[in-house]
Amino acid sequence: MKDMNSPMGKRILALVRKGDYAHAGEEEAIEVVFKDIPKDPKRILLDVGCGRGGTAGYVQDKGWGKVTGIDIDPESIDYAKKTYPDVDFLAADATALSVKLPKRFDLIYLFNVFYALRDHGGVLRELRRLSREPGGLVIFDYLIRSKTKKDFPFPEWNPIDLTAAAGLFKTAGWRITKTVDLSKLYEKWYNNLNSRIEASSEEIIALAGEEWLDFVRSFYGNIADAIKKGLLGGAAVYAASERPGGGR
Repeated sequence: MKDMNSPMGKRILALVRKGDYAHAGEEEAIEVVFKDIPKDPKRILLDVGCGRGGTAGYVQDKGWGKVTGIDIDPESIDYAKKTYPDVDFLAADATALSVKLPKRFDLIYLFNVFYALRDHGGVLRELRRLSREPGGLVIFDYLIRSKTKKDFPFPEWNPIDLTAAAGLFKTAGWRITKTVDLSKLYEKWYNNLNSRIEASSEEIIALAGEEWLDFVRSFYGNIADAIKKGLLGGAAVYAASERPGGGR
């Protein structure tokens, strides 16, 4: 079964995006999300679901801090270690990170990873265990905009629902400080991505075959269509760690 989160899916996206990114907007998205976060080489960051390491490498290279990247896919982590040797990478499951990572982080971020996680509450609690006090969390992801689950075109996805986010985060020990609706940018980014898929069609066939090209066209065409119809969008959610009882 073809899956864009598989090693081949990530290779195709890296080819199309001209960099080791599997998330919307590539470098532009990183700059948008991090624009109000001061650069600090002493900051310790955790990139959850880092894939092939492009975002972790960019964040560290641009001076936001020292990054550790984790991903459940060992093949992607092996590639990231070879390609970005100055960044620390580890193959690990986001639901059991605190067992494998003894250190704590000033800022934890996820780029287009949250939607693929089944247990949002469990992962948020696990990330809270890895957060320093005070610490921060940034989630850049798909935003559910359809009025009912019945209308949502990707039933296997679990994107951000801003109507329930505050309670979900609070229960896990996080206080949301800001949310930014990025749906207009997501529409631009996915229209651009689909154009680049067509421009890269021969390269995709050479890498993975015509069936993969058909799958990629359909998958990202459906995403762009859902965004255009107002069923799907994008958002950045910023949160701060809270002590038990609600104190900072």
